[in-house]
Amino acid sequence: MHWAMDEYLVLATGMLFAVILVASVSPSVSLSRASYVMFGFGAGVFIGASFALAWVATVQYPPVMWVLPVVPLLVIGALVRDAVVARRSESLPPERATAVARPDGRQSLAASTQ
Repeated sequence: MHWAMDEYLVLATGMLFAVILVASVSPSVSLSRASYVMFGFGAGVFIGASFALAWVATVQYPPVMWVLPVVPLLVIGALVRDAVVARRSESLPPERATAVARPDGRQSLAASTQ
């Protein structure tokens, strides 16, 4: 078994997908069933591929392999941003809290009709 930097990169990508799955257990992060299945599938494929590729000693990786962890990092960033927005909207008064908090301070249409 030969572990090079590329195999560690594939393993790290799989572990980042697994971090997304673990984070979905918390109440501040919500994933749909399809997202949960896809991230689980991604974690399994990347972790399994890293071990399979470590067994093959003569693999030639393309330079684009270094971009692999960007996808799960972007997803983690989006989940963190959504959790922060949700936490901020919980602290707003009910007449200003909407599905998406309005940064300009306008009232929602539902609040103005009441």
